[in-house]
Amino acid sequence: MNKLNYKRFFPLAEFIHKNLSFVAWTAFMGMERTGLADKYCDKIWIEPKDYINQLSDAVHYLDSWHHEVAIYNIPLCLLPRDLHKFAKKSISDWKNYYPEICSDCAIKESCCGLFTTSSSVLNNIQPLTCLYE
Repeated sequence: MNKLNYKRFFPLAEFIHKNLSFVAWTAFMGMERTGLADKYCDKIWIEPKDYINQLSDAVHYLDSWHHEVAIYNIPLCLLPRDLHKFAKKSISDWKNYYPEICSDCAIKESCCGLFTTSSSVLNNIQPLTCLYE
């Protein structure tokens, strides 16, 4: 998910439902800021909070039609609770990172955390919600 495609999430979901009924699984993947994605981050990086509405609309649309849908690479604290059931613990252990703010999180074990490759960008993570206080 990036600055160039986030406005197309819902049209993509509609296209998948209407034209690709054979698709077994749709995953919306948060961007790992590494390699060329890091080099061109000023053109493609967008904070999850800035595309959450578009993501929510697309995920709920597909789910309403009983499509299997998932969200990868976005920490649970950056997602509204109604999207938690779609979030997967998707980042490989060897490149998984939890900043200090995550140390007391009650649902850390279910959360994908962050990419170590992207940690410098996300060290100042600001959760959308304060979960399970």
